[in-house]
Amino acid sequence: MSLNSEEKQQRKLIIGEWVMISGHIEKMLRMDFGAKGKGLRQLTLQANLSPELSGMINSLAGYRNKLVHNVDWKLKPIRRARFQMLSDNIFAELSRLLSEKEQQQLWDREDTQRHDDRVLRWKRDAETRLLLKQKIDTSLATISLKANEHAHSRSSEISSTIDKTARLSKYVAIAAAAGAGILTVVSVFAMQKRK
Repeated sequence: MSLNSEEKQQRKLIIGEWVMISGHIEKMLRMDFGAKGKGLRQLTLQANLSPELSGMINSLAGYRNKLVHNVDWKLKPIRRARFQMLSDNIFAELSRLLSEKEQQQLWDREDTQRHDDRVLRWKRDAETRLLLKQKIDTSLATISLKANEHAHSRSSEISSTIDKTARLSKYVAIAAAAGAGILTVVSVFAMQKRK
């Protein structure tokens, strides 16, 4: 599959977004759930998450891997929406699980500071994801607008070429008719001269 320049730009932007979101989930699993390992799938196993949450994380990792490693994988808007929905649900569920875990423990000053640091980190990560999503949405809209303008100008050029060709054909027809008329007159005149 050959991608045009707009599709390449779109793909590059969304790869950046998906890799960053996956990285934030990995960071939460390592820092907040004590998981050690490589990649989302290993981290998910070590974090002892529910099968449903593990399934969501594995689906998200699958989407990311297909986009990053398979050039022929079509990036449809519904897939981006599905990835976004999965990531939102994963962040919400991981946050809920950690809050429950912390409520079960007695907090001392150190736990409170760790919690405050974690909440601040999550907030910064969420803001970063939101800013990147807004930037990517704006870039995608710009790319789409430029593609539409290019297609419209191309369509106008074709329409203009068709108009010019039609006018030229009309002139050629007139000239041909005039030429035929002149030829007829010349032929008649030549025949009269021979007589």
